[in-house]
Amino acid sequence: MFEGETLAETYPVAIGKNEGDKQAVGDFRTPEGEFSVVSIEDSRKWTHDFGDGKGMVKGAYGPWFIRLATPGWQGIGIHGTHDPGSIGTVATEGCVRLKNSDLIRLVARISVGTPVTILP
Repeated sequence: MFEGETLAETYPVAIGKNEGDKQAVGDFRTPEGEFSVVSIEDSRKWTHDFGDGKGMVKGAYGPWFIRLATPGWQGIGIHGTHDPGSIGTVATEGCVRLKNSDLIRLVARISVGTPVTILP
C-alpha cells in the first residue's frame, strides 16, 4: 500500500489459481491493471461453496469485501479468508485474498475511490 509515493505497508496475498491476466468468467485468474474501490462491504455473514464437497463455508470472505471496479468483470475484490494457510499461494477464483488481520488494517486506511493496482 502506498501513501503518495511512499510504500507504507505490504501484505502477503493469495491470487487466482491460474496464471496470467483474467480472460474469461470462471477462469480462476486475477485481473491485472489499474482499478478503484467501488465499495467496502461487511462480509462476515457471507458464505461460499468452493466446490470441494464441503458445502457452504461461513466466513469464507473474512470480515470485509473490498469491491473493485474491474471493467468487463463482476464480483472481483480484495477480501479476507477462512483459510489463512492459503495466503502466499495461488488459491482463489480470481479475487485477491488477505489474512483477516491485514484486511482490517487495510480497510482502516482506504475509502471508496482508492486506486488499486494489480501487477502480474
